[in-house]
Amino acid sequence: MLGVIHHMSETPQLIADGIYPLLDEKLYRNDPAIAVSDLKEMNLSPAHFYSKKFGGYRSEQTHAQYIGTLTHFSALEPDEYAKRVILSPPDAPRKPTAAQINAKKPSDETMAAIQWWDGWNKENGHKTILSQDEMDQISGITDGIKVNPDAAELLSGSRNELAMFKTVVVNGQQIRTKGKADIICDSKGVNSSVIADIKTVERGFANPNDFAFSIQKWGYAQQAAWYIDLFNALTSSDDPFTTEVKRSRWVFIVSEKEPPYVTVTLELEEHAIDAGRAINQQRINTLAECFKTNVWERPLNGKRGLVALPEWAKKAR
Repeated sequence: MLGVIHHMSETPQLIADGIYPLLDEKLYRNDPAIAVSDLKEMNLSPAHFYSKKFGGYRSEQTHAQYIGTLTHFSALEPDEYAKRVILSPPDAPRKPTAAQINAKKPSDETMAAIQWWDGWNKENGHKTILSQDEMDQISGITDGIKVNPDAAELLSGSRNELAMFKTVVVNGQQIRTKGKADIICDSKGVNSSVIADIKTVERGFANPNDFAFSIQKWGYAQQAAWYIDLFNALTSSDDPFTTEVKRSRWVFIVSEKEPPYVTVTLELEEHAIDAGRAINQQRINTLAECFKTNVWERPLNGKRGLVALPEWAKKAR
């Protein structure tokens, strides 16, 4: 089956089509189905997609992304967050360096530190260790979400962190796709047709004008269309996740990462979702052709391009 090529020493578990609440993150990530983040690489070129998906390229997670991931965890799975996250022990001895640990005759102080950290890691090593500043920041963002009444309403009765897998046929090629939705709103009430997503931004950027640039830069309209279409394709009138309500609206819960941790809710315009859907369709059609031919073109495909100054630069004096 195409769309599941991988270069891994261990064959990953392929998850059957369906919706999986609170699926283990490792299982989700290890399944090589096509995510919208993969499809966005096709915006650059098929060569970029192939490099990331099958060629072993991995970008390093930034600290901002790290905090954003943990904020999702705190806001959407608070009980699990409490179990899996721990504050770095303030009274801990300094961690011994590799040189100290491997010394022929470690000092008594080093031996005591090694023993202390061995015991602590045995009990807590499986948890994510946060500094006090990181813990405070995540708590501040989460609290900012809770005090926004619209965000609180979106989360009320919602189903969170739903992993979705669906096999589609595009131009004769079978392609496994996936997505993980933050918030599927309750099928009753004013938000019954809404899927919502949490995004974190810099201080002062939680507003429609600034966030519009993020939508364009990070392909959020593609994400919205991808998740809406994936969820609707997997549900039916007798499915426990819906009561004949098709999801068609998308709302961002946009939270600032610094005090006062302002949170706003912003609904994406319908035509933007349609535009994201059109881009997705173009990209997945190209992807199907690449799977068929095993040709992964680079930008411009070796041809000379033409570059000009942007309009604003032409007018500058």
